[in-house]
Amino acid sequence: MRLYKNTTGIQYYDVSRPSGTFYGQVRLVFVLQKAICKQFLFACEAVWHEVLYKKSPSESDALVRDGKGLNMKQAIKEPGKPLKLSIVIPVYNVASYLKDCLASLMVQPYESEMEFVVIDDGSTDGSAEMLDEVALSDSRFHVIHQKNQGVSAARNKGLDEALGEYIAWVDSDDMITPDWYVSIRPYIMKGAELIYFDLEEFGTGKRQVYSFDSDSRIIPHYEWCEELSYDLSIQSHLCSKVFKKTLFDETIRFSTDYSYCEDYQIMHRLTFPVKEVDYIHKVLYLYRNREGSIVHVGGDGEIDNLM
Repeated sequence: MRLYKNTTGIQYYDVSRPSGTFYGQVRLVFVLQKAICKQFLFACEAVWHEVLYKKSPSESDALVRDGKGLNMKQAIKEPGKPLKLSIVIPVYNVASYLKDCLASLMVQPYESEMEFVVIDDGSTDGSAEMLDEVALSDSRFHVIHQKNQGVSAARNKGLDEALGEYIAWVDSDDMITPDWYVSIRPYIMKGAELIYFDLEEFGTGKRQVYSFDSDSRIIPHYEWCEELSYDLSIQSHLCSKVFKKTLFDETIRFSTDYSYCEDYQIMHRLTFPVKEVDYIHKVLYLYRNREGSIVHVGGDGEIDNLM
């Protein structure tokens, strides 16, 4: 089972061969870590329950435990099949919100079809330790620790490490809905180049849904390019889209010159080759608007440089 990866390589625990006391110790550690992870998942803060389920913590605890009311199927495990999806999550000093984000990932079904590539960009607030703890119990987590280099470098590292046929992006203070993968999976299975869906903003005392249209449909190439150029009804953020990995050729990487709007810098080049976009009229991403996030600390000068 892969636990985590740092700059020196991948670390493993091999429990395939019993070897007396050592095997018993490793097995005991594994069992304990599984129990810890379950408690970690059930102990999510009230905001996660309220935003994802629109229910109280006690009500949504029951939903997570038995799966009722979530419209999710049990995970289908098919060893040997290639990964369909890599979700890249850059992390830097977000311990107060990270638990919510990780929990929203852990409840996603079809476990064998996805991985979570988490780039810890030199966190010093306990985020790194939280990631290692979760990776011990959920083999989908591929945690990479690196010195602080900025969000663009973290995204590039995640992109280079990703093994999936598709790439998605989740910011470490945000969340995805429990039916996120169930909703996009049919489009992945049919070979869509780009999947686009609605998001909901919360955290400012009010909640706002951003939708492109009133129904799910195909967005043709010309319409996509036109709307993206206005950056109004279709915006350049990564989090509301799932990309076929082949769109990221060797020339498309995030510029480390910017700590803000790094997705705007590549979105037009990245999606221009797409013939059509599959749009899902459904909120699948929950964006937390908070003071201190990268959106709030970015400078106007950086935006001007991108224009």
